[in-house]
Amino acid sequence: MTTIKKTPFPLRLPENRLQAIHPSLDAAFEAHDYLYVARYGEDRPELRGCSLILLGNRVGGELVLDRHNVHTARSCLYRAFGAWRDDDLGEAERQIAEGLKLKGEAKRLKRLQDLIARQTCRVVIHTDFGRPDRLRGFYQIPGIDLIISSHMLGDPATTLPMGQSLASMVPPGPPVDLVLVDDFKMVPVGLRDLGAPVVVNPHDHEWYYEILDELMPEVDLVVNLSSWEEVELNRAFGVPGTSFYYIMSLLIPQISGLKEVYEDPRRRQLDLVFTGGITHDFYRDKRQRIAPLARLDPAFQVRVIEGYLNHDEFYGLLRETRFTIHSARTTNSMTTRSFESLATGTFQLVEEENGVPYIFSQKFECFPVFRLSHVVEDIERHLADYEGMRERFLPQAAQLEKELNDLMPDDEGRRALRFVRQLMFMTQVEMEGRKKADAPLAAPVQRDWVGITEPWHLSNRPDQSQRVFERTRSPHWVRRAVMSTATRTDGWGQRLHEAILQGLAEFPNSLGLNYTLALYLRLVGHPDRADELFKRISEGEFVLEPNETFPGQMDNVNGLYWVADAKIRDRCPALAPYVSEDAVWRSYALNQRADMAITRASSLGGNDAVAEYSRALALLETSLDRFPANESAQRLYLRAAFGMCVNGLDEWRDVFMANFDVAVENDYTVLHDFAPLAVQVLMSRHKVAEAQQVIDRVGQYLARTVITPSLCPEAVHWARIFGLPLRGLDAARAA
Repeated sequence: MTTIKKTPFPLRLPENRLQAIHPSLDAAFEAHDYLYVARYGEDRPELRGCSLILLGNRVGGELVLDRHNVHTARSCLYRAFGAWRDDDLGEAERQIAEGLKLKGEAKRLKRLQDLIARQTCRVVIHTDFGRPDRLRGFYQIPGIDLIISSHMLGDPATTLPMGQSLASMVPPGPPVDLVLVDDFKMVPVGLRDLGAPVVVNPHDHEWYYEILDELMPEVDLVVNLSSWEEVELNRAFGVPGTSFYYIMSLLIPQISGLKEVYEDPRRRQLDLVFTGGITHDFYRDKRQRIAPLARLDPAFQVRVIEGYLNHDEFYGLLRETRFTIHSARTTNSMTTRSFESLATGTFQLVEEENGVPYIFSQKFECFPVFRLSHVVEDIERHLADYEGMRERFLPQAAQLEKELNDLMPDDEGRRALRFVRQLMFMTQVEMEGRKKADAPLAAPVQRDWVGITEPWHLSNRPDQSQRVFERTRSPHWVRRAVMSTATRTDGWGQRLHEAILQGLAEFPNSLGLNYTLALYLRLVGHPDRADELFKRISEGEFVLEPNETFPGQMDNVNGLYWVADAKIRDRCPALAPYVSEDAVWRSYALNQRADMAITRASSLGGNDAVAEYSRALALLETSLDRFPANESAQRLYLRAAFGMCVNGLDEWRDVFMANFDVAVENDYTVLHDFAPLAVQVLMSRHKVAEAQQVIDRVGQYLARTVITPSLCPEAVHWARIFGLPLRGLDAARAA
């Protein structure tokens, strides 16, 4: 029995829970979860066809409606909307007239008619995501009076000082019709001051759970790319959502001559390519799904590259491969990866929970599905079936090309126009123009600060950083403390400490503040005091306040993702239960104590070292018992078990190897990062052949992957002794 348990990555909304999130397809449609209806609505062609139109696939949606001879007032409403969204005004008018004859949707049809009749509208967009040029399509929309605001993009004409109302950016003129906030990253204050519907287009909503209770009272609508968000954003925080396929932050290639691209007889050099994040805190699932692709049959040519390549290099790589793979911890979600792959004649592997195959009028053979429980086996089967898959797909290619280009037109101005009209339709027709700005807040909400959970974004903007620091007050003391780390200017440590002490004077039993204080004590060289405070935390002292901030920027054992994961599971009964947020915090406190014990042991020898390693192992057993998926605890456990081995406790060699094998199953990057320790343990028992097997597996991993390493000091030491060419050794030598 191993301390490290085999732990399949715990999805919050697995397939067996996904279908139950709505009581019926009608309820899903009313909730604007069009991706859900597209997935499960095969037997309800009216709802499915309308949902495809609302997702952005008008061509596919109308094909479904026509195929089943659907002719209702509701279908006319959404056909009319789709036509107007695509600037096909004659068809929109025809469908409205037809729908009014059929009766049943007169009110919404007339609201749509009034919306179409408008000549201009005024839109405010606030964004701190990506590059300024990504908004250029919005400037190309005729009839749109556009006002741009940003805290971070650097243009003096559009810079909004932190904490200043968004309304201050709007010159005198007609009323604002729509406020669009691009991501929750740095939501400006004063959203209600403009008197218009407020829509948020999130990118990574998981990073912001702790601040959403303070933001959502000002938000009218959220744009979703998954059914997962319908549960975690809309339902959890009481704000309507709408599914629509539009990625503001990315450039999308045009799909042209799809059939010819796939007919190209040129021999591709690679079987499978993945590029993207793997070791990032919020991509932990990929360590179990993507990194193990190194294990695929050696007959296949495989490249797994962590990171984001430049445009030419990325598309050049795609043109040389038969398959790419998309993997996301989101459930029933959409992605731009399908465009990137298909534009280059590459098949797109997707996990079975993915939503992309369902956003079209039919099943297309270019999206082979793999199961998370059988990633390697399923993918090997698909790679071997390349020619058969291509033969099955070619007759479908022309239809898919039409639908892809309808989902994401090549012209940036047209894409932006469609997005604005989608949001205007949702707020003015579906929501009848109701907006929170018209009603008093149900309860006072403190919004005189900027909701930022990633202070490093302000590292080059000390002016804005200082404004956030000054405006962040009670009860957000941990946020204030963390903000002091943004620029690391003179006195930042003192400001951090003062913020913690100010907070503790008001909330002495706050778990978050005491955890932050313990990290600070460790940071400034008081490990004994830090250990005592972490001990009190791990033993159940202190109280986890609502929406407590986790100081991830100061945390060397990386708990931010799992705290966010537990926070939302605690809040949403529809999600699969796992461990509580309180348990995650206290598990990470145990990790901190164990990490300090291992650090002490590494400078000792003999019985003193064994005592510290034993202490660490006991702490980590408790940590993993509370929270089995805690990868940091798993890695620390391997280090402590190895410490027992090298200090003469031979019985720990089998313990180390058994736990090493399980840890590799949980996180395949462990194979690379801990291989030197495994080789040393095996060689010390003269198991040369088994040690060579580990070395060979690492060689295959290195030949097929470029993944950011995370080498512990012991791995660096033994890699040098055995001459293992691990990644990261040069950086470790420099350090």
